[in-house]
Amino acid sequence: MKASDAFDYLTPNKWITLSPLSKIRLLEEVRRNLQTYKKELAHEENRLKNGLMGEQLYFSPESYLVTIAPVDHLINALINLYKVLLKDFIPQPFQVSKSDEFNYRVRIRPLNFKDRILTASQAFYLSVKGSPIQINPLDKPSGVIAIISSGSTSTNLEVLKAIFLENKAVIHKPHRLNEGIERIWKKVFKPLSQAKVLSYCDTNEEERLTQLSDLHQIYFHGSEHTVSKIKKQSNTAIVAQIGGNNPVIIVPGLKPWSLEEIQHQVNELVTAAKLNGGATCGRPQTVITCKKWKQRDLFLMELKKAIINNTPAAGSYYPSSLDYRQNFLEHLDKVEVLYPEFGKYKYSDFLFTTNDSSELDYSHQHEAFFQFLNETAIDTNPNPEEFLEAAVSYCNENLYGDLGCMFIIDDATKFRFESVLNRSIEKIKYKNIAINSILPLLLLNPYFSTSNLGGKSTSNQHFSNIYGIEHIEKSILVDHFMSIHHLLRTNKSAFFKLAMNVSNYVFQPSWRGLYKIVSTSLYSRWLKPDF
Repeated sequence: MKASDAFDYLTPNKWITLSPLSKIRLLEEVRRNLQTYKKELAHEENRLKNGLMGEQLYFSPESYLVTIAPVDHLINALINLYKVLLKDFIPQPFQVSKSDEFNYRVRIRPLNFKDRILTASQAFYLSVKGSPIQINPLDKPSGVIAIISSGSTSTNLEVLKAIFLENKAVIHKPHRLNEGIERIWKKVFKPLSQAKVLSYCDTNEEERLTQLSDLHQIYFHGSEHTVSKIKKQSNTAIVAQIGGNNPVIIVPGLKPWSLEEIQHQVNELVTAAKLNGGATCGRPQTVITCKKWKQRDLFLMELKKAIINNTPAAGSYYPSSLDYRQNFLEHLDKVEVLYPEFGKYKYSDFLFTTNDSSELDYSHQHEAFFQFLNETAIDTNPNPEEFLEAAVSYCNENLYGDLGCMFIIDDATKFRFESVLNRSIEKIKYKNIAINSILPLLLLNPYFSTSNLGGKSTSNQHFSNIYGIEHIEKSILVDHFMSIHHLLRTNKSAFFKLAMNVSNYVFQPSWRGLYKIVSTSLYSRWLKPDF
């Protein structure tokens, strides 16, 4: 369909008159469709990825966890939200506190009680500019949002956010790489298309779509190069999530970490770095350590073990991944090529380098859209306050992008230096902060707002959130140092079982489902690698 025809198909003024109960029924129908077609979605996604490589490295449980479960989770959150809106009020934050003279920190939590139990060790915060303002999505005016998807994911989360949190109709332009799987997503979202609140345009209609004069906003996921092109050809406000060099700041502890704790942290870090073959905008890239930290050498040794031996091979399937990899190899003087599972797969090798580089270092100024980690040591004393100040300044001055940052800090040190850590979070340039967690878990969580590029002439520079909070500066996910929520892919069978348990739970939250997630997560940590 042409962009203009897709626009004319929509009836945004009719959508805003639809009752909350009718919208709940539409969401429930979409959820049933997702359950019907999830096997087909997973099969098509894996067929695409494995076909591009000619190797069998992706399986259905991964798709259930990374692609399908986040959509189910968002649908459930939206249904819970609209059940509250039926009573003519909007959910209230759990806690609001002042972070400084001008800004506030708002603590939010899942609306579903079982989800609150499941996430009991975690804390969700939104850092807000000025006094917090909430807007009921039902009070927002009609309009049309154009969504331009990236090729590295087909989750379609922003389609649902734009329709149910912004009260807008949507034109969706899929990425050409995902045309096959998008045909299945259209079956899932058919009720929304029939309600004339969702339409699709052809993959070659991007320029015409962005030039439509009556769009409210453009939602975009992808590279800075593409969003710059869109901004040149469009006068419409853009809300975007673009990649960058996402650092992981390793804060020296007041006491030495045990070997088990170090292995736990590096296994989670490498699990995140290998997700989707490195082709995800939330992947960690630069590991920031303290040069005088006594455990630095041990940490790096265990990090390489985690890449080679403790986590299975992942496939760098994305068509441009090889180009990214080649550019990094050509510009880096010292780089190790590591081979998980004894190099039995052609597209699974992992690049690793350590340096004390300047701001001109290629790896600092470019996003790695493949499997890569770079360690950089900051020359300070291993005092948490001194190190954090130097690490924040280094990241702000030297690393490309501002999407997200991870902090790894043990619980005792976090408690002792809580005010220092909070100042670091406020000062660092990144918009999405994961403390003792990984960025993908934050970016896929419906309770956060995750954009890192505000558009032209718009005061709403973020993807909307369940609580309707405006003027968000940062999203912050906090967890414990050795949390059961950490994603550790150290045993394939256990990881696949966990993925299926999570997928089943988010479709229909139950106490039995919650127990399965927790028990599988705990049990899997005692299992040896099975690859």
